[in-house]
Amino acid sequence: MKHSLILIVLLFSSTVMAEDWSAQLMSPIPALRDKAEKQLIEMGPDSGVVLPDANQAGLPADVKRRIDRIRRAWDERSALTFLEPSLIDNLPTSSLRAWLEAAEKKTGNPIDFKRLDDKLLDAPIESPKSTQFWKAMDELALRYGLNYSWFERPKAVRLVPNKEAFGKTVYPGSFRFEMQEWGTTVRLADPSSSTIRTGLIFAWEPRLRPIYIDILPKMQYADGTVKTGESIQILAGEGLAKPIDFIFPLTSETGKKAESLSGDMSVVIAGEQKTFTFPIPADGKPQSLRKDQAVVVIKAVGSRQEAVEANIAIEFDESYNGLRSYMTWLNYNKAYAVDSEGKRYPSTSWETVWQSDRGAEAKYYFTVPSDVKIRQIEYLTPTAIRRIDYSFKFEEKFSEKF
Repeated sequence: MKHSLILIVLLFSSTVMAEDWSAQLMSPIPALRDKAEKQLIEMGPDSGVVLPDANQAGLPADVKRRIDRIRRAWDERSALTFLEPSLIDNLPTSSLRAWLEAAEKKTGNPIDFKRLDDKLLDAPIESPKSTQFWKAMDELALRYGLNYSWFERPKAVRLVPNKEAFGKTVYPGSFRFEMQEWGTTVRLADPSSSTIRTGLIFAWEPRLRPIYIDILPKMQYADGTVKTGESIQILAGEGLAKPIDFIFPLTSETGKKAESLSGDMSVVIAGEQKTFTFPIPADGKPQSLRKDQAVVVIKAVGSRQEAVEANIAIEFDESYNGLRSYMTWLNYNKAYAVDSEGKRYPSTSWETVWQSDRGAEAKYYFTVPSDVKIRQIEYLTPTAIRRIDYSFKFEEKFSEKF
């Protein structure tokens, strides 16, 4: 009882502090507003912080900007945490089967081991040294002569018997890169067009549900020269991994040998469902709401006979190449016209108004009885579009054969 009382007091104290710092955002003293912004970012949304709506009428422009920065900082922290590797520890060692079943339950990553021998699955094991999902899985796979069956449709880590060792692997967060092969194409007639080709397997934890991935590769040579390759876009779809080929120029000049491969990765992740609610304004002016790193704008609402139309746009502060594939996620978003009694009328169809790297706009159509008054539009999106940049580097040197 004593411990429960202490916990309640601490939670109450944290909430009071959050309210105090939120109030300080309105302070006439700039230094106090700066400190409040910093403290609220550190406390995070789980500490009981309740920020005013940045679109609230009458808020000073400086306060609106601070609220916007705080929410962006929270979103960025949440996104980075989401893309950290799943941790595996204190799992049963009574058998490989028990360990894999517990790992699946703890991480949310489906693991398919049906093709493995029962004798292997039921024998006691020693725990992997690493507690990160991919590293631990690779450690066990190498120990027992297993490999992954990457390109089958079920979205699961599928283990199969295979005596071949993995290639060079790196682990940027919850992703995994495996170098499959490398080689050269030498053209004697035109040495300047000779190339280095690297083949990779790019995989992610199944729990992530990525929609779109953009990888920008860079090759560094022994003299420090860096050549940037063409951006590679991947529609993740239903799978768990994708093969990638990188092609770079090969040069025989002294000190120009290829040394390492690195790159930046941007990911569009399917996330939790978000609901954006817009009351029908009397003045017909556009309204906007921000959640995660996206702003949803309802630009116009009109009606004629038994039809209601609403133009809804999703906009981003930065360019997201993943929006070139907007059909892969916009098609699953839902829109409803809601009447004064709370009855929802789902959209019957929609069409694209425009789309670009910075967003997309669609017009939604609703069939509504002519005597019904619509009071608000609800827009539901099952995707949290986020941009996460990662760098990965292959430390293994390219050999003299290049």
